[in-house]
Amino acid sequence: MQVLPSEFPLPASLGVVDAEDLKQSIRALLSDGDIRLEGTKVERVSTCSLQVLVAAAASAKQNGSRLIVRDPSDVLLNAIEDLGLGDVILVER
Repeated sequence: MQVLPSEFPLPASLGVVDAEDLKQSIRALLSDGDIRLEGTKVERVSTCSLQVLVAAAASAKQNGSRLIVRDPSDVLLNAIEDLGLGDVILVER
């Protein structure tokens, strides 16, 4: 998989302790147009990390861009769907 300049591979753990690192990583991508996050490796996700994704999606929208999660793992997709965030966090499979 080739990582594009505005693409970020999500780590296996998106727990509470990972939310700040996730925020900093995504913040660095906000000025690059659409933000594409590759989600195949996610095995664990917390509400805190999903809040970071929601905030990043809102920031991207304000900049005229989108936040897109490509190929989310079942764990990540279920978390997005269970919390009703499918309209906020765009998913590509």
